[in-house]
Amino acid sequence: MTEVFEMQLLSKMIDSYLSASKKEKGKILSQYMKLTGIKNKKTVTKRFERFRKTDRNKSKSDKRLGRPVKYGDIEKEIFKNIWELSGYISA
Repeated sequence: MTEVFEMQLLSKMIDSYLSASKKEKGKILSQYMKLTGIKNKKTVTKRFERFRKTDRNKSKSDKRLGRPVKYGDIEKEIFKNIWELSGYISA
């Protein structure tokens, strides 16, 4: 199986997978396993979850993840000068 075919198949099946109940998800995973030749169900589940996460992150690419910035460039320069004047102490 080529990766291109698997990604196309995954992109077509992901919508029905996300809106399906638990039993239906199992059937969808079984269909995908038959078409791709993958024998481990956990591998297929991980692929669906990975595809779902990357698809979701594409729409929120403008939002920055992590903690908000606490100090700006001015504060960093002040801290650097204080650190230099104090003899490069650290604790």
